[in-house]
Amino acid sequence: MLRLAQATLLTLLARAALAQETRPAPPAPSDARPVPSPAATSMDMNWLWLVLVVVVVVAALYYFQQRRRSPRI
Repeated sequence: MLRLAQATLLTLLARAALAQETRPAPPAPSDARPVPSPAATSMDMNWLWLVLVVVVVVAALYYFQQRRRSPRI
């Protein structure tokens, strides 16, 4: 029964997501030159390093927790 409810909810959410109205992008002027994107700032890179450190710490904790677990026979 729970699987049926999950499948129904997933189907309804997928249909709602696909039914979103999308508008076309406005046309770009033909004489406009492309604007370069701004360079990544140090703040952007700090978030990347923070996420990488968190992933490594979680992986290390998982590894050591699995080593401490007694083998299941």
